Amino acid sequence: RKWLNLMLGIIVLSAGCAGIIIYENNAFATVGASSATLILPTFTVGSEYSGLITAQDVNVGDPVSVGQPLFELRSDQLTAELASGQLSATKLNYSLASDGGLVITARQNGVVTQINGLKGSFVSAGMSIATITGTADASVRSNFELSGPEYAKIQPTTEVEVSVGGNKMAGTITGITQRSVNGHTFTIVDATLPTISRSQTVYANGTPASAKLVLNTHTYYQQLLAESHAIKLFGHEI
Repeated sequence: RKWLNLMLGIIVLSAGCAGIIIYENNAFATVGASSATLILPTFTVGSEYSGLITAQDVNVGDPVSVGQPLFELRSDQLTAELASGQLSATKLNYSLASDGGLVITARQNGVVTQINGLKGSFVSAGMSIATITGTADASVRSNFELSGPEYAKIQPTTEVEVSVGGNKMAGTITGITQRSVNGHTFTIVDATLPTISRSQTVYANGTPASAKLVLNTHTYYQQLLAESHAIKLFGHEI
């Protein structure tokens, strides 16, 4: 009975210690950022000709694809150059509508996040008619206050968990820098994000986000199992 009680005590104590280790490992495996912001590519839609916008095929929030018609522009300058032979329609960077209007199409995939030239308005040459926010090549910049041991755990494969507007994404680290402000050292982590679905809300540059560094994805329990397995293999070989 003494031996049985001793063994039970050892088992209970071991299980308790293992539980504490696993809890602490899971609790401290991630570090939250003090601040994080999204960085999204933006593209300007415009024309090298001034004129009147006669058709508007998109609104703010609409997803667009490369080649999709966005606006039609009636330009007296373009009409005169085509009529005089000074310009050939085949050399235009745009396509022409059946009535001779200039068709402005999307050059990138993304979402329309701003429109400056509505139907019926006059726009100048080179003016930004609209802005498209890209759905690819998005990234996040996060500021962390890390201890020495935490900073040492960052690896190229360390994952950055990003959450914004209820959407959760896994980022891949592309750069790490440090700066000091008022005696505090901040670690700035840049990470790329997967392509954002065009059916989701696309946020503007600088949109606040939540970010966490996953410093260790393996629990101590898993490490102990791996070590135990290695010991068994070694003992078997002997």
